[in-house]
Amino acid sequence: MANTNADNAFMAGSDNDTLYLGPAGTDLSSVTALDSAIPEALTDCGWITDDGIIIGFDDSVDKIRGHQGHGVVRTYMSDSSTTFKASLIEQKLRLLTDYMSGESQAAEGGGEVTITAKASRQVVRMAAVADMFDVSTGRHRRYVMPIVELGERGDQEFQVGSLTVLECNLEIIGDYKLISNESGLLAG
Repeated sequence: MANTNADNAFMAGSDNDTLYLGPAGTDLSSVTALDSAIPEALTDCGWITDDGIIIGFDDSVDKIRGHQGHGVVRTYMSDSSTTFKASLIEQKLRLLTDYMSGESQAAEGGGEVTITAKASRQVVRMAAVADMFDVSTGRHRRYVMPIVELGERGDQEFQVGSLTVLECNLEIIGDYKLISNESGLLAG
């Protein structure tokens, strides 16, 4: 009989799931545990669509074949990258300004803001932390990504009966960390 444990399955979507984004160069070296404080430079992105957060692994493997029987002798990773995707519902100044590759200026008195956006966007380098909690066990996963780049953006749609969303497709640059207290991961 198989040795199964449903507590080892992870289901995100709790009320506490949070994505934090901030400027490149934000020092995340103090974020070493699940209860480490999030640096103030990072913005809590707020509501995320029910599509959730997606960490994508884009890998291509090439096969080296031998002469005898044209069998596979070795394989090697010819292309590999990791993406982090989330569609943000809340419109916050720093996030929208980065999304539009723009610059913002608040009017005197604080009643208005103007974002001057570029018609051709640029890649925006950022830092990110994502906290996800299992909805039934409360176990916690924290992804710490010192360098992500916002490149491809989705369309901003303004339609009756739907929310305007910022589709963030972030490329993870360099190493990132996963910190967790999940029992299945602690068991080794």
